[in-house]
Amino acid sequence: MGRFADVALGKRATKPVDLVLDGGTVARVAVRPLNALELGRVVAEARAYSIAEMRRARKDDTREPPEPREGERLYDLGHMAATLAIACEDPDQPGVRYFDSTDEILLHLDADRIALLYEQQQAWQDACSPRPSRMDAGAFIAMVMTLAGEDEGSADSPFELLRPALRLSWARTIARLYASSLTPRSRSGSDSDAADVS
Repeated sequence: MGRFADVALGKRATKPVDLVLDGGTVARVAVRPLNALELGRVVAEARAYSIAEMRRARKDDTREPPEPREGERLYDLGHMAATLAIACEDPDQPGVRYFDSTDEILLHLDADRIALLYEQQQAWQDACSPRPSRMDAGAFIAMVMTLAGEDEGSADSPFELLRPALRLSWARTIARLYASSLTPRSRSGSDSDAADVS
């Protein structure tokens, strides 16, 4: 085995995905995971984008805008676009970026297409991630109890640390359990068998 730098610079895993454009045209895009350095750039760019847009919207207000945070629409839009600018490649030319810039994405794609392409990139990042992809029954019950005890304002929920695919699986399981709890169950005895309490 070679030096770490040689291993790390090996061919990155890419996955071709479809991006449906206006008029039904389908563009083929290859998505890849981001490394930590790239993620840092994405966070910085999302912050800068959010602050610049807030300043532009405020025009005559000279006060500093509030610090952008994850979960705010403006920051999240900048984060998704910055991620795609780095993580999308030409499927026919590995290593060649698909988009010229974050601005190109924001100018030519609507928010829904940005979100859909971002979700596909995140799912691929997730598939390449070392985080657990499965949860046994004990861990599932522990997560249920933890989430049931959290208040709505909890900032650091363990649920957010789950891989996206695992969160979706978890949500489906909870939905199935809830749906089955709404199904009427047959009673073991009839109403006439019930004791008369008066």
